[in-house]
Amino acid sequence: MAGCTPPSDAVSPGRGTPPEAEVSDTGADTGAGIEPIVSVRAPATPPICPAMEFPQGHRDIFEQAQKNPPRSPQAWEALRADLGDYPLLPYIEYAYLKRDLSTAANASIESFLERRPGGPVEKWMRERWLGQLAARKDWQRFMRWYSDDDAPIALRCHHALARHETGERRQALDEAQSLWLSPRSLPKACDPIFATYLSSDRFSADIAWQRIGLAMKKGNLGLVRYLERFLGEEDRRLSNLWRELHRDPDRIAKARIGKDSERAREVLGYGIDRLARNEPLSAADALLELEERGLAGKTVRNAAARRIALTFALRRDRRALQWMPLTDPAPDDLTLMRWRVASAVLHDEWQQVLEGIAIMPSKERERERWLWWRARALEETGKERQARRIFESLAEKRDYYGFLAADRIGAEYRFNHEAIAPEAEIVERVARLAATRRALELMALGRTAAARREWSFLLDTLDEKEVLAASWIADCRNWHGRAIATIARVKKWDDLELRFPLPYREAIEERAHRHDLSSAALFALIRQESAFIPDIRSGAGAVGLMQIMPRTGQSIARSLNRSWRGTNQLLSPTTNLDFGSYYLRRMLDSTQGNLPLAAASYNAGLSRVKTWLPTDDSIDAVAWIDNIPFTETRRYVRRVLTYTAIYEYRLGRPITRLQDRLPEVPGRGGL
Repeated sequence: MAGCTPPSDAVSPGRGTPPEAEVSDTGADTGAGIEPIVSVRAPATPPICPAMEFPQGHRDIFEQAQKNPPRSPQAWEALRADLGDYPLLPYIEYAYLKRDLSTAANASIESFLERRPGGPVEKWMRERWLGQLAARKDWQRFMRWYSDDDAPIALRCHHALARHETGERRQALDEAQSLWLSPRSLPKACDPIFATYLSSDRFSADIAWQRIGLAMKKGNLGLVRYLERFLGEEDRRLSNLWRELHRDPDRIAKARIGKDSERAREVLGYGIDRLARNEPLSAADALLELEERGLAGKTVRNAAARRIALTFALRRDRRALQWMPLTDPAPDDLTLMRWRVASAVLHDEWQQVLEGIAIMPSKERERERWLWWRARALEETGKERQARRIFESLAEKRDYYGFLAADRIGAEYRFNHEAIAPEAEIVERVARLAATRRALELMALGRTAAARREWSFLLDTLDEKEVLAASWIADCRNWHGRAIATIARVKKWDDLELRFPLPYREAIEERAHRHDLSSAALFALIRQESAFIPDIRSGAGAVGLMQIMPRTGQSIARSLNRSWRGTNQLLSPTTNLDFGSYYLRRMLDSTQGNLPLAAASYNAGLSRVKTWLPTDDSIDAVAWIDNIPFTETRRYVRRVLTYTAIYEYRLGRPITRLQDRLPEVPGRGGL
């Protein structure tokens, strides 16, 4: 249902660390708690929120011209005179010019590009114009106007060809090789430069094998079959085996590889890794057979041990602890290192926790998560004084592990709120920028996706002080999702009023009361799901403030005896809040009011979460959360818990400690 994690902030260690937490809901917002500590610094001379109002007549003309762009120079000039300095005029000019781009004069297009630097409209026009220049084979002009900033792959291929045709042949072949080494098939626009590259002495079977490896990692077997034409006979057999092992990894033990080689070991390592993802015991047996045949070199053994250990760890199986010491992790294999410690935590192997943390790179070792578990392990092994020093340091921070550390030593939570204070002059300057005016006017017209595009282009042009001013402008205009994302760009985490706003407050509190929910937890979940962007859609198809999947929405509508008119119904904040709050209550009822389990179920699905429960006895909730197999859901639960505490602070409520929201996670028979 809530399968995406829209614009929540990045996580940064330190005093103002953005929270990565979880929340367990036990009911209403009453009950004992700790009183919030407040630390606020307001700007001495507050800036004024910019007003961006334009005559309705201009807006009406714009809307009509978007539907029916001008067709003649005279009509365009008349329209331009009518709209004057209206900020969205470039959209109309773009619509006018693109109608006959194939016959347009160079001067008119190039004048537009020179007068309209930056922004989506200029990008669209530049890309269309470059496509026309490539079709005309006007390579000199193409080179003049090409920009590789986020250029589509087809234009990048045209650029490589343009370089070749204008005398930069060595650079053209370098660029062509970089483009050709893709795990996916590439557009036909790339065929001309690739034909040149493939016939040059820069190309070899080794390069083809390299691309086969990239394609196999993405499971693109069709591309692999195509690439095999560039290989010699022995390598073709290996590539064919590689494809067979992808489809049927059980064949690994009997695989025929011909002579032993580095490439053969690469194929066998891939096959045994793939088998171990689903059948770790079969992979262990296959490894023994390969060893008997003399085919289990270091590459194969390490691939097998690594994947077997990870599979057991993801299944919360104690056998992970037997396999972890058999691995030889690369210095950058943080996935293996993290799961080694998480598994040891889950099974109360505290000495292994300390050993696993000790081999991590220093930067990883100093993350709050591992500081917390190091302190817990020290505590469990009788080194309470060392543990307390770590807890005291962590407790100064506003994040999940900081709050847990405060609970451990009985300290108050440190919210460390400090409002940003942009200079009024900088706010005024940013507000006058053309991109700012376009973005805010598009928002006023309800064209939110276009407004977000303009805002993203704007931010790329600003320095740090200007970005702070932009976040303040977005916030004062109640554009909360952009304010949150904007301030995250410059890693300013301490303005809790901006980062944790209270839009829809009356509606959210009414639904919290209706369903006996914590309003802070409901705010926290919405903040994590959508950052209060009402029209956001995830890649998985979830929609709106509470990121409801259409099928789930249809089911909820039936349960509430409401009519279902389709997915767009979920774009209504009223409907989305109705459905999402009802669904959260349902998840809580299904998990005995356990907010961490309910939040995990909201994100990943109740049936899946039940498979993550311990088979027998209950276990520590913090250890369980750190062993959730989905990275997204792990982070989601931590953040919902942390954000709930922050929203209690923002709402002026007594703050429930995380330890009181984290009862032990019951075994499967306990739900």
